[in-house]
Amino acid sequence: MLVAQACEFHKRYPYGMPPPDRFKNPVVDDALLEATLVHLRLLDDFLRSTGGPRSVRAQEWVSQHDWQPRKDWLKPEIPKRISQQVAHLSQQRDAWFEWDIRDYAHRCCRELESFVGAVKRYRPDRSPAFAVIERRVADGLECLDPSRRRL
Repeated sequence: MLVAQACEFHKRYPYGMPPPDRFKNPVVDDALLEATLVHLRLLDDFLRSTGGPRSVRAQEWVSQHDWQPRKDWLKPEIPKRISQQVAHLSQQRDAWFEWDIRDYAHRCCRELESFVGAVKRYRPDRSPAFAVIERRVADGLECLDPSRRRL
């Protein structure tokens, strides 16, 4: 979902996120933004193998000895900011915060690509579970590539 949401957001706003009062369709665009950020946070928890006791973690699919996410793939302040802005009611909410959806989602796709590659390499018996994700990640890497000109 993250890839589809981020690519849709990028199509709507190819030059970056406008201030919320400039959304073309405020209800839909705000919902799209929040859903994208929630999925980004979920994937961050998955890749870093954090979250609650019932959370699915990357380390359950491939050992931490064989693969770990890059520490800098997503700056620590971004998941914290998502929690403040979207996931929890917070006094730190800021309707004008500039989210770089294209960059965050592209970085997430790079990490997912690395993770799926490690599963294929070290746990090939488990790799079929990621076939659809692998295709979606490839789509995201193309759609969200920062070296490509804007849509």
